[in-house]
Amino acid sequence: MTHRQAKAIMECRTALGGHVDFCPDCGYERNSYNSCRNRHCPKCQTLKKEQWIGKRCEDILDVRHFHAVFTIPSELNQIVMQNPATLYRILFKTTADTIRELASDPNYLGIVPGFTSILHTWGQNLSFHPHVHMVITGGGMIPEDKWKSAGKKFFLPVKVLSRLFRGKFLSELIKLYDNGSVIYRGKNGNKVSHQTFNNLMTTCYAKDWCVYCKKPFKGTNGVFAYLGRYTHRVAISNNRILKVKNGITRFSRYKAMKYWGKRCE
Repeated sequence: MTHRQAKAIMECRTALGGHVDFCPDCGYERNSYNSCRNRHCPKCQTLKKEQWIGKRCEDILDVRHFHAVFTIPSELNQIVMQNPATLYRILFKTTADTIRELASDPNYLGIVPGFTSILHTWGQNLSFHPHVHMVITGGGMIPEDKWKSAGKKFFLPVKVLSRLFRGKFLSELIKLYDNGSVIYRGKNGNKVSHQTFNNLMTTCYAKDWCVYCKKPFKGTNGVFAYLGRYTHRVAISNNRILKVKNGITRFSRYKAMKYWGKRCE
């Protein structure tokens, strides 16, 4: 967070003056303090969050939906932070291509699904943790222009999703690295050798990537309400902050998410 952002949040509804809200019908008056309207302010983003959730819910098809999460391994964090725009484009593209390819496969569903993708870049412990949430229709259109529903409790196999996503993402990354669109630097700031990059790719190919897919909790609207807390708020909410003293901040514990018996780093 920059000094300007921190200053705006600290002055929100305190040092920015105020105005009087007046009801012409009953004459009731209420003093209101001006907001900073900074996108990083947890208070100022509440209205925009609710508006965003409402808009997403208006667009939802009246069908069953599934909630999928695609996570890249922590070994890629350094190269992602050095090339954020490019790597996030790869992340959006390959997750979408993965869902489209498997869903359209006649061996699975043979459909064209609809989905909404949202990028998150941190975990509950505030560490850098890029991953994409997807809200996917539990079914889709087939060539005969008819709707075909997926199962009530199962959409696509997560292990197949994980392997296909891994292959697509690393293939795109290698291609962009080879043509110079992605730069990979070491801790000293210098470009690493091709061998070092190849070793990184070998390590990532050998890992099981964290992907899961399940029915939305609390319905599809509940998923968007959950995602709205991330799209329009800062990484940590006020109610998690326990104490700030001598430059040290204490905040409430986080839960370690586990999939396939392994923690997603």
